[in-house]
Amino acid sequence: MRKRLAALVVALVSVTAAALLVLWPAGASTSRVAGKIADHALIDQTGGDTFVQCRTTNRRAFDVHATLRAFGGDVTVRVSFRDGDFVDYPLAQDDVLSLSQAAGSTVGVDTRIRISKVGGAGSIVGWMSAGRLDGSGAFVLCNTV
Repeated sequence: MRKRLAALVVALVSVTAAALLVLWPAGASTSRVAGKIADHALIDQTGGDTFVQCRTTNRRAFDVHATLRAFGGDVTVRVSFRDGDFVDYPLAQDDVLSLSQAAGSTVGVDTRIRISKVGGAGSIVGWMSAGRLDGSGAFVLCNTV
């Protein structure tokens, strides 16, 4: 009786394992992908922050949004990409920059967007957020350094 029970358990385990191998989605992982469907981070250079950034953790397309204010003087805000390309935005004191952009579709180019100050006597204060584009399956993370 015990031999039959043991054989039945082995058979059930084998069938379950085979079914999982056949039915498991291609490219699926048993570990959870690091990241979130949406995330945000704040930047306050008056408190010592250097830059704020958002990135995809699984190389999928995402949206980036930011609203920044020049505080305490004029600043030049730099929006830079992983590949080193950038766009500079000069802001007079108390001016505000708001931007929205799709990113993450070109590996090694736009999978990370970073915002920093590259000139001026003032500081940047504001926030940056990222979120999954519909149907992209992106996971994102934002942080301040």
